[in-house]
Amino acid sequence: MEENYSLLLKPSAKKNSKFKRCYAFPIVTEDWQGNGSDPNWKIAEGYLQENCVLVQDEESMRRLYNMSFYGKGTLSKNAPQVCLKNKKSKPPRKKQKIEPTESVEDVIEVSDSDDEDTLQNGENQKDANEASVFPDSDDESHEYSKEYLSNGKESLQLTFQEAYFLSYGFGCLIVKDKDKFLSLVQLWSKMCELSPNFPVMYTAYHHFRSKGWIVKSGIKFGADYVLYKDGPPFYHATYSVLVRTLKENLKDIKGVKDLTWFSLAALNRVNSTAGKGLLILYVIKPNTMTDTQYSSPSCVSKFKLEEVLYKRWVASENREEAIECLSVDEDIPCTVDPKLV
Repeated sequence: MEENYSLLLKPSAKKNSKFKRCYAFPIVTEDWQGNGSDPNWKIAEGYLQENCVLVQDEESMRRLYNMSFYGKGTLSKNAPQVCLKNKKSKPPRKKQKIEPTESVEDVIEVSDSDDEDTLQNGENQKDANEASVFPDSDDESHEYSKEYLSNGKESLQLTFQEAYFLSYGFGCLIVKDKDKFLSLVQLWSKMCELSPNFPVMYTAYHHFRSKGWIVKSGIKFGADYVLYKDGPPFYHATYSVLVRTLKENLKDIKGVKDLTWFSLAALNRVNSTAGKGLLILYVIKPNTMTDTQYSSPSCVSKFKLEEVLYKRWVASENREEAIECLSVDEDIPCTVDPKLV
């Protein structure tokens, strides 16, 4: 079947990006020559939480975020501050007070952002002696303890999908649960307990990461994921992905909310306004898959995936395309009913 690539969107590049392009795989160092194996294989340590995995080592944070943009800062909710230290520009957390002047040219506007979301201002932070909830632009809010806030040290927050992809796909992350290292099977079982839909969401994440996309949370646009080319500092998100689970007989699985035409039209309107395409990924679960297989990493290879690009049908555009097709092929006879002439 011939594919129509004209339907695909072209990624929109950002101007004046301040991030330096690095290797796309967080398993190599700057000393790597590119023609041999890297003897300095770096492995990061993560700590399992109820809804994420935290990486606290600054070197590991820089490597994981700068190389393919895994995770986000727990305080900035964007690029961790350790990844911005080498920049010439000042951190955008301070608000500059501008005195009134007679000339408009003397007014300086201070604004800086390396991602689609601006970092929070320092005046919005709460007292460290109180338990606070930091609003998150990409995911649900998370509550941090008093001890963590009093420490003032930022960590890199990885989703379950990101953490397992780094452990399973690259082998550059080991996860601890209460000072105990978890194997891949143990980590999978633990994440399935904390997030019952983890196998399906990880399969979708692994699918797009394997295609070269940078996958981030898409909750801000009403979707499960958003896809970037090269990374958020270089391009705007091209697609929003909605992950749906089906059985092999194309029936919805119980407990999954139905997708109505009204909700689909509203979702498409939101993403079209933001300049993104809407992509629906169907994760088809085999009827013969047992609960034991579902709770094992081997189930990833048994899922079937199907991508559907949702586009709004515009009558005027489709009419023009039909006229162009008829004008190109002049040999096709045009039959007209005499009664209509």
